Amino acid sequence: MVLTKVVGGRYYIVENLGGGGFSKTYIAKDKNLPNEPYCVVKQLKPQSTDPFNLQTARRLFAKEATVLQKLGKHDQIPQLLAYIEQDGDFYLVEELIEGNNLSQELRGGKKLSESHVIVLLQDILQILKFIQQNNVIHRDLKPSNLILRKSDNKVVLIDFGAVKEITNVTSIYNDGENKSFTVSIGTPGYTPMEQSYGQPNLSSDIYAAGAIAIQALTGIQPLLLPRDDNNELVWCQQAEVSTQLKNILNKMVRYHSNQRYQSANEVLEDLKELTIFTPALSWTQQNIKEKKSIDLLEEELDSRQSENSRQRKQKNLLAMEEKIDSRQSENSRQRKQKNLLAMEKELDSKQIKNKQVEKKRKPIVQFNIFKKLFLHKLEAKI
Repeated sequence: MVLTKVVGGRYYIVENLGGGGFSKTYIAKDKNLPNEPYCVVKQLKPQSTDPFNLQTARRLFAKEATVLQKLGKHDQIPQLLAYIEQDGDFYLVEELIEGNNLSQELRGGKKLSESHVIVLLQDILQILKFIQQNNVIHRDLKPSNLILRKSDNKVVLIDFGAVKEITNVTSIYNDGENKSFTVSIGTPGYTPMEQSYGQPNLSSDIYAAGAIAIQALTGIQPLLLPRDDNNELVWCQQAEVSTQLKNILNKMVRYHSNQRYQSANEVLEDLKELTIFTPALSWTQQNIKEKKSIDLLEEELDSRQSENSRQRKQKNLLAMEEKIDSRQSENSRQRKQKNLLAMEKELDSKQIKNKQVEKKRKPIVQFNIFKKLFLHKLEAKI
């Protein structure tokens, strides 16, 4: 592919990953390093030309760079490589994480087992624990922002972003003079009530993590789940889940933030009790375990299908044998009947012949009798 642009004199754009109305994302090569490793370049592209909005966008973009610089040393957060202003545009250069995002893993309403979800939840909460220790709220935790790293299948949290914040800036003008604003970001279904009002807290990310876990268990996006009279999610009937995990998830997604867990560490402590006797497997081990289970089910299904096929064949053979026996019996009956008819015909023929012979013999016998009587009378006269 033709290199169309160079950022910062070293990052050569090679592929457009897409973007919205406020940003564009690219894959680039770092020409200044051996082997020219790939990286991600995010370009700030606000549509609005209003000076106030542009200033706000730049401030939030710079804030994202600052947050990533502070958090990027964590193994499960992309490292910030550069923050560049060039030709009036702003760029963030980040480490490229290779792998599928969680939304790809859950597509088609796929459900994960309880043990698989516990592993996933622990992985997410370990990251949240770290960022909460740094007083950071992600504010857009959702499946598409969780990458399952190809090299080790660990969950990596991406997109800490200013761009997401900017797309949802709500400007409020007071008295026509003073300008104030709240930044309400997030994705419907994963965003709790207080965050939608621009007042997120540490428990807001916990709500999103719980919503993701519920989606993984039910195969249903949180936005599509019903709510009861208290605005609490109704989901348990859609999943096979233990009472302990159900209680933990319900507490994570309480409608009112003061009724939720207040830190990721609190959730991890409760989850620890679920795995105290059954140690949690890694994501890879869970995949292998579930694949084995699927293979066993397929083998059992194949075995059942083979048995059903065998029984059908046996049934067909018995039916054929019965049909053949029936035909043989019918043929035998017909042969017997034919033989009887032949015998009857032969007997009738013999009887007819005997009658004819008897009829021929009768005059002779009568003549002989007459002859004898005549001779007898003649002798008596003499």
